[in-house]
Amino acid sequence: MADWLDYEKLAAKIYRELQPGAQIQHNDKLMGYESGTLRQIDVSIKTNVAGHNILVIVQAKNHKSPLDVNTIGEFLSVIKDVRAQKGIMICNAGFTRSAIRFARAASIDLCTLHDTQSPSWGINLTIPLLWVEYDLQLELHLEMAPDRTNPMEISLFPNPDDWKFSDDAGIIIPNVLEDFMSVLRDRIIPWQLNQPYRAPFTKKNLRVLFNPDFWMPIKSFDATVTVTAKCWRGSYKLSDCRGLYNRVDEKLTAHMRIDYKSLPTQKDPSWEQFDNFAQAERDLPHCLVVEQWPARLNDCVVKDMSMENSAALSSRGS
Repeated sequence: MADWLDYEKLAAKIYRELQPGAQIQHNDKLMGYESGTLRQIDVSIKTNVAGHNILVIVQAKNHKSPLDVNTIGEFLSVIKDVRAQKGIMICNAGFTRSAIRFARAASIDLCTLHDTQSPSWGINLTIPLLWVEYDLQLELHLEMAPDRTNPMEISLFPNPDDWKFSDDAGIIIPNVLEDFMSVLRDRIIPWQLNQPYRAPFTKKNLRVLFNPDFWMPIKSFDATVTVTAKCWRGSYKLSDCRGLYNRVDEKLTAHMRIDYKSLPTQKDPSWEQFDNFAQAERDLPHCLVVEQWPARLNDCVVKDMSMENSAALSSRGS
């Protein structure tokens, strides 16, 4: 297949990805109102806005040298002839300065197209990345009320990751502390960075297992959590991205796919660390954010853990 045809088809593919609701036609034929003849259009884009039909025409040129003002002038006559509301000229070699000035005055967009997976029209495109590592300080509060006596010495597992819960004193349910971690990560509760937040556990009729086999009823259970963060500025190379760079207004419009498997799993030593998380968000308003949370409660700092009950059975750990 000829390079120019590949270029036109790539342009049509990009517009289909960027405007999925529009009718995109490659190698269209449109009647000229002034010329009275069919005009060949590399890519036509037809859509409807509030009941109004909109026609955009695109010409794609795979040239070795930049297009000049004469080529843009010829294209303007085609735009007027088919009564298009917008005209877009695409050229891999770019455009002369006079062509850009003329196009800006005539409201014609001049673009180059790029595809990171194309050997001919590829682009090495990276986007800013903000790497965030969260730390947690947890203060766990349990109030328990035993419903039977136990002559044996009992104790709670020292590591909260090993705590076992049940709502019927036997069948173990998923660890409510791990559920709490998920709620934090998904921001279901309105915590703020560096601000203590107290959240109750809402599961009813909970019991916690004391070794070896004593299920203690929980009267109340909540946690005060303080979330802190460290962050680094990095970059991420896009491997699947197609789009258009507008040489008139100097803007890139692209369709990209990011596979989570391709995201970095550890920070690069060359990345710049931010001292202030709020400053990082201001400096990088549009970026890819990769968050790292403690995988288990054992990775968190347990600031204090207290347990009290009406039978004077108590244990305190840290």
